[in-house]
This record gives sequence, structure tokens and C-alpha cells, in this order.
Amino acid sequence: MFTIRRATPADAARASLLLEELGYKQPVDFFRERLEIFGVQPDELVLVAEQDGAVVGLLAFRAFLYFHEPGKQGRIIALVVSESVRSSGIGRTLVAEAEKYAVQCGCKRMEVTTGTQREKAHRFYESMGYQETSKRYLKPLQLAH
Repeated sequence: MFTIRRATPADAARASLLLEELGYKQPVDFFRERLEIFGVQPDELVLVAEQDGAVVGLLAFRAFLYFHEPGKQGRIIALVVSESVRSSGIGRTLVAEAEKYAVQCGCKRMEVTTGTQREKAHRFYESMGYQETSKRYLKPLQLAH
């Protein structure tokens, strides 16, 4: 059995390990800082899933105001469930909680992006009613020092 709760900076070490499973390696202090600032605004939310006292899942959400029409769009910025407990309903529960929060924030739609190589993630999102609707283009920028 697992429980869902809001993340705190004390979850940074486990968040670091979870996101490393997806290839996002950052020091624990990086995630501690993120957890101190992210989720403070009313249109942001970071949740964790706990099982047997250990954090086994994480979801970060933000609502964005549309520029071209009334309302907002919710965006899952990060979602990871430990490989050891995938397919146990944790990801579905985290997404469902984020969707409820998105409705409370006034969101008309929810979006998520996932790497083209993550075929299992694509099937997961499709099974939850998400549809591929667009292409995403990225360009690295050179930051001034």
C-alpha cells in the first residue's frame, strides 16, 4: 500500500535517486533547492508517493495561463516511479491527483511531454486518455556567465 503527500525539502535525496533512474543526475542539494522553491506558488504542486516509509514516486505540476484564450493549461513537469514498483498504480494515482489539482487551478487541459525513446511511458499516458497532439522542438541556448 502507498500514500500520496506533498513533497518537502527532506525528500531531496530520494528525489535525486528517482530522477537519476530517468537519466537526470543532479546533486541532492539541487533537488533540495527545487523542493524549497517549487510548489510554493498556488499554481504549482509537487507530490511524492510513499510505500513502507520510502519515497517511491514523484510528480511535479505547474499550471500556465493561456495567452491566446481564456483559462489555463496544466503541465506535468516531472513524473517518475521507482522501477521496483512500476505498474502498481502509483503513477496513475499521482497523475489523477495532479489532474484534480489542475481542475482546482482552472485548467482546461493537461499536458505532459516524454522522450521519444520512452515507449512504456507513451503507452502509460495513452492508457490514461492522453493523446499525442504536436511536435516539440528544443534548441540549447548559450547562457551568459
